Amino acid sequence: MLLKYPEVKTILTSGGPGGVTDNFEHLERLMKEAEDTHMTIMPGGGLSTENVSEVIERLKPGSLHFGTGVRSTKSYDAPISKEKIEFIWDVEKNWR
Repeated sequence: MLLKYPEVKTILTSGGPGGVTDNFEHLERLMKEAEDTHMTIMPGGGLSTENVSEVIERLKPGSLHFGTGVRSTKSYDAPISKEKIEFIWDVEKNWR
Protein backbone atom coordinates (compact mmCIF):
# COMPACT_ATOMS: atom_id res chain seq x y z
CA MET A 1 0.00 0.00 0.00
CA LEU A 2 2.74 2.48 0.87
CA LEU A 3 4.38 1.88 -2.49
CA LYS A 4 1.75 4.25 -3.89
CA TYR A 5 3.48 7.11 -2.10
CA PRO A 6 6.85 8.05 -3.60
CA GLU A 7 7.41 10.44 -0.68
CA VAL A 8 7.80 7.44 1.64
CA LYS A 9 11.38 6.23 1.19
CA THR A 10 12.02 4.21 4.35
CA ILE A 11 9.84 2.14 6.65
CA LEU A 12 11.21 1.51 10.14
CA THR A 13 9.69 -1.71 11.47
CA SER A 14 10.30 -4.65 13.74
CA GLY A 15 8.19 -6.69 11.33
CA GLY A 16 5.44 -7.40 13.86
CA PRO A 17 4.90 -7.92 17.57
CA GLY A 18 8.10 -8.06 19.57
CA GLY A 19 11.50 -7.24 18.18
CA VAL A 20 13.31 -7.85 14.92
CA THR A 21 14.53 -11.29 15.98
CA ASP A 22 10.92 -12.36 16.59
CA ASN A 23 9.95 -11.48 13.03
CA PHE A 24 12.71 -12.60 10.68
CA GLU A 25 10.39 -14.33 8.22
CA HIS A 26 8.05 -11.35 7.89
CA LEU A 27 10.96 -8.91 7.56
CA GLU A 28 12.52 -11.08 4.87
CA ARG A 29 9.21 -10.95 2.94
CA LEU A 30 8.90 -7.19 3.37
CA MET A 31 12.47 -6.62 2.25
CA LYS A 32 11.96 -8.86 -0.79
CA GLU A 33 8.80 -6.94 -1.73
CA ALA A 34 10.65 -3.63 -1.41
CA GLU A 35 13.46 -4.71 -3.77
CA ASP A 36 13.56 -2.73 -7.00
CA THR A 37 11.23 -0.08 -5.59
CA HIS A 38 11.84 3.40 -4.21
CA MET A 39 11.33 2.08 -0.69
CA THR A 40 13.68 0.60 1.89
CA ILE A 41 12.79 -1.48 4.93
CA MET A 42 14.84 -0.52 7.98
CA PRO A 43 14.75 -3.19 10.69
CA GLY A 44 14.52 -1.81 14.21
CA GLY A 45 13.17 -2.90 17.53
CA GLY A 46 15.12 -4.79 20.14
CA LEU A 47 18.44 -4.48 18.31
CA SER A 48 21.51 -4.70 20.50
CA THR A 49 25.11 -5.82 20.55
CA GLU A 50 23.84 -9.27 21.53
CA ASN A 51 21.83 -9.82 18.33
CA VAL A 52 23.23 -7.48 15.68
CA SER A 53 25.42 -10.18 14.10
CA GLU A 54 22.46 -12.50 13.65
CA VAL A 55 20.28 -9.72 12.25
CA ILE A 56 22.90 -8.59 9.73
CA GLU A 57 23.67 -12.16 8.68
CA ARG A 58 20.03 -13.10 8.27
CA LEU A 59 18.53 -9.93 6.76
CA LYS A 60 21.52 -8.23 5.10
CA PRO A 61 19.90 -4.83 5.62
CA GLY A 62 21.13 -1.60 4.10
CA SER A 63 20.51 0.15 7.42
CA LEU A 64 19.42 -0.61 10.96
CA HIS A 65 17.77 1.41 13.73
CA PHE A 66 19.09 1.18 17.28
CA GLY A 67 17.39 2.71 20.28
CA THR A 68 18.05 1.63 23.83
CA GLY A 69 20.31 -1.19 22.60
CA VAL A 70 23.15 1.30 22.17
CA ARG A 71 22.52 3.20 25.40
CA SER A 72 24.86 2.70 28.32
CA THR A 73 22.10 1.40 30.61
CA LYS A 74 19.54 0.36 27.96
CA SER A 75 17.35 3.27 28.98
CA TYR A 76 16.13 5.77 26.38
CA ASP A 77 17.48 8.70 28.38
CA ALA A 78 20.92 7.19 29.07
CA PRO A 79 23.96 8.32 27.08
CA ILE A 80 24.90 6.46 23.92
CA SER A 81 27.71 3.98 24.58
CA LYS A 82 30.78 4.56 22.44
CA GLU A 83 31.85 0.96 23.05
CA LYS A 84 28.53 -0.42 21.79
CA ILE A 85 28.65 1.77 18.67
CA GLU A 86 32.22 0.64 17.95
CA PHE A 87 31.22 -3.00 18.42
CA ILE A 88 28.31 -2.64 15.99
CA TRP A 89 30.52 -0.80 13.52
CA ASP A 90 33.07 -3.65 13.65
CA VAL A 91 30.34 -6.27 13.12
CA GLU A 92 29.04 -4.36 10.12
CA LYS A 93 32.54 -3.89 8.61
CA ASN A 94 33.33 -7.59 9.01
CA TRP A 95 30.07 -8.56 7.32
CA ARG A 96 30.66 -6.40 4.24
